[in-house]
Amino acid sequence: TVGVSIPPLIAPGPPANAEMPPVTVSSPIPPIPPIPPIPPSATPHSAAPPFAPPPAAALPPYSPELPMTVRAEDIVGTPGMPSLPSPPEPPRRRLTPLVVAGAVVVVAGAAAGAAAATGMFSSATGTVASTSISGSGGRSGLNGSTIAGSSTSTSKASPTPTDTTPADTTSTDTTSPDTPTPTTPDIPTPPPTPTPTPPPPPPPTSVVGAVQIDPALVTDARAVQVATLFDSYFSAVNAKNFDAALALYDPAGVVNTNDAQQRAAFKKSEATSTDDQGMLKSLSPAGPGPVSTVQISFRSQQAAGYGPSDTPNQTCSIWTLTYTLTYSENKYLIKSASGSPTGC
Repeated sequence: TVGVSIPPLIAPGPPANAEMPPVTVSSPIPPIPPIPPIPPSATPHSAAPPFAPPPAAALPPYSPELPMTVRAEDIVGTPGMPSLPSPPEPPRRRLTPLVVAGAVVVVAGAAAGAAAATGMFSSATGTVASTSISGSGGRSGLNGSTIAGSSTSTSKASPTPTDTTPADTTSTDTTSPDTPTPTTPDIPTPPPTPTPTPPPPPPPTSVVGAVQIDPALVTDARAVQVATLFDSYFSAVNAKNFDAALALYDPAGVVNTNDAQQRAAFKKSEATSTDDQGMLKSLSPAGPGPVSTVQISFRSQQAAGYGPSDTPNQTCSIWTLTYTLTYSENKYLIKSASGSPTGC
């Protein structure tokens, strides 16, 4: 035996009760970054509602004499049944062999189905309408056309499988309830045009210059023309326009205006006179015809010696005279006068 000294593989550690020397960290430990939350799926899966089959209707007992009836729901499915979501499309592969094989299987299945349908419908009658298939003497297709063995078809075309509500043939009002009914705007009626009231007639003339008209004569249309005659006379005398005053006399009257002596005598008698306060008191005759006689009163003031013939020194006289007038060419002229004065 050869004595060989083998060194230990693991260096002996400190004893169990020995103190561990402190660990010195030369650099800080970097913090661990937070883990971001997992975003929700963009297209969450929506579970299809559970399918509840419609309640089975009570079917009458089978009888060979009754025509076979197949419900449209048995062929096209139950109306109103929600469609199941389409499964995700698997990765596309080269499916040429599978397509060919599937086509062979489909053709074989179609042939078998046709043979089965021939045996099933060969001894029964049926026509496919909107909710049933029935026929007479042969097999009928889904659209009501006779396939074989039937001379006449009375079936109707089947409606869209999902539309089982009968058509409403009643007319409906397409007018929206919120649409206001057009109405003719109310045209305001204009107020009636008031009939213009004619202005009141002017008050009757009661004064013409220096001559007043008696209130009893103001409604007589002739009074104004007569009062105008005497107002012109008094104005001419007061203005010492004796020719204008003589022009108001009728030459065939008391003063012959064509006689120079009579004209001179008139001018001398009126040389100092001033006439005023005239008043037309009466007209005659009454009626619409020309006036022939009028009564006038007035006041005259003159110098002494130029007064009335019986009182020549009277300087203020009140005259009430009756004049005779002539009417020609729509104007009045003085023909004569009569009366006596009184002192003022």
